[in-house]
Amino acid sequence: MSVILYYNVEQLAEKLNLNAETVRRKLRKGEIIGTKYGKSWRITEEDLKNTLKLWTSHINQIDFKIEGLEGKSPRVLRKIKGQKQKLFNRLEVNSEIKV
Repeated sequence: MSVILYYNVEQLAEKLNLNAETVRRKLRKGEIIGTKYGKSWRITEEDLKNTLKLWTSHINQIDFKIEGLEGKSPRVLRKIKGQKQKLFNRLEVNSEIKV
Protein backbone atom coordinates (compact mmCIF):
# COMPACT_ATOMS: atom_id res chain seq x y z
CA MET A 1 0.00 0.00 0.00
CA SER A 2 1.53 3.32 -1.07
CA VAL A 3 1.20 6.47 0.99
CA ILE A 4 0.35 9.65 -0.89
CA LEU A 5 1.92 12.74 0.64
CA TYR A 6 -0.24 15.86 0.67
CA TYR A 7 0.77 19.43 1.40
CA ASN A 8 -1.60 22.10 2.60
CA VAL A 9 -1.12 25.74 1.58
CA GLU A 10 0.97 26.67 4.61
CA GLN A 11 3.29 23.65 4.25
CA LEU A 12 3.77 24.30 0.54
CA ALA A 13 4.41 28.00 1.16
CA GLU A 14 7.17 27.08 3.59
CA LYS A 15 8.63 24.52 1.17
CA LEU A 16 8.62 26.98 -1.75
CA ASN A 17 9.73 29.92 0.41
CA LEU A 18 6.58 31.86 -0.54
CA ASN A 19 3.85 33.63 1.39
CA ALA A 20 0.75 31.44 1.96
CA GLU A 21 -1.47 34.02 0.24
CA THR A 22 0.84 33.93 -2.80
CA VAL A 23 0.48 30.14 -2.92
CA ARG A 24 -3.33 30.44 -2.77
CA ARG A 25 -3.31 33.00 -5.59
CA LYS A 26 -1.05 30.80 -7.73
CA LEU A 27 -3.29 27.80 -7.06
CA ARG A 28 -6.38 29.76 -8.16
CA LYS A 29 -4.56 30.97 -11.31
CA GLY A 30 -3.28 27.46 -12.12
CA GLU A 31 0.37 28.41 -11.68
CA ILE A 32 0.61 25.75 -8.97
CA ILE A 33 -1.18 22.46 -9.54
CA GLY A 34 -3.45 21.28 -6.73
CA THR A 35 -6.98 20.20 -5.82
CA LYS A 36 -9.47 22.17 -3.77
CA TYR A 37 -11.49 20.24 -1.21
CA GLY A 38 -14.17 22.51 0.22
CA LYS A 39 -12.32 25.61 1.36
CA SER A 40 -8.85 24.07 1.56
CA TRP A 41 -6.26 23.09 -1.03
CA ARG A 42 -4.32 19.82 -1.15
CA ILE A 43 -1.18 19.44 -3.23
CA THR A 44 0.31 16.00 -3.79
CA GLU A 45 4.00 15.31 -4.31
CA GLU A 46 3.11 14.54 -7.95
CA ASP A 47 1.33 17.91 -8.25
CA LEU A 48 4.44 19.62 -6.91
CA LYS A 49 6.71 17.81 -9.38
CA ASN A 50 4.41 18.78 -12.25
CA THR A 51 4.36 22.39 -11.04
CA LEU A 52 8.16 22.49 -11.02
CA LYS A 53 8.19 21.05 -14.56
CA LEU A 54 5.76 23.78 -15.58
CA TRP A 55 8.01 26.44 -14.06
CA THR A 56 11.02 24.95 -15.89
CA SER A 57 9.05 25.21 -19.12
CA HIS A 58 8.31 28.87 -18.34
CA ILE A 59 12.01 29.54 -17.84
CA ASN A 60 12.72 28.06 -21.28
CA GLN A 61 10.01 30.26 -22.80
CA ILE A 62 11.49 33.32 -21.10
CA ASP A 63 14.94 32.45 -22.54
CA PHE A 64 13.35 32.31 -26.00
CA LYS A 65 11.62 35.67 -25.39
CA ILE A 66 14.90 37.26 -24.27
CA GLU A 67 16.67 36.05 -27.43
CA GLY A 68 13.95 37.69 -29.54
CA LEU A 69 14.28 41.00 -27.71
CA GLU A 70 18.01 41.55 -28.13
CA GLY A 71 18.59 45.26 -28.80
CA LYS A 72 15.19 46.26 -27.42
CA SER A 73 14.40 48.34 -24.36
CA PRO A 74 16.77 47.55 -21.47
CA ARG A 75 13.87 48.10 -19.05
CA VAL A 76 11.80 45.36 -20.69
CA LEU A 77 14.77 42.99 -20.72
CA ARG A 78 15.44 43.64 -17.00
CA LYS A 79 11.81 42.89 -16.18
CA ILE A 80 11.82 39.62 -18.13
CA LYS A 81 15.17 38.57 -16.69
CA GLY A 82 13.80 39.34 -13.21
CA GLN A 83 10.84 37.03 -13.86
CA LYS A 84 13.23 34.32 -14.99
CA GLN A 85 15.38 34.74 -11.87
CA LYS A 86 12.36 34.46 -9.56
CA LEU A 87 11.29 31.20 -11.19
CA PHE A 88 14.85 29.89 -11.16
CA ASN A 89 15.18 30.70 -7.44
CA ARG A 90 11.97 28.76 -6.68
CA LEU A 91 13.33 25.76 -8.60
CA GLU A 92 16.72 26.00 -6.89
CA VAL A 93 15.09 26.01 -3.44
CA ASN A 94 13.39 22.75 -4.37
CA SER A 95 16.32 21.06 -6.09
CA GLU A 96 15.94 18.02 -3.81
CA ILE A 97 12.66 17.22 -5.59
CA LYS A 98 13.32 15.06 -8.63
CA VAL A 99 11.60 16.56 -11.67
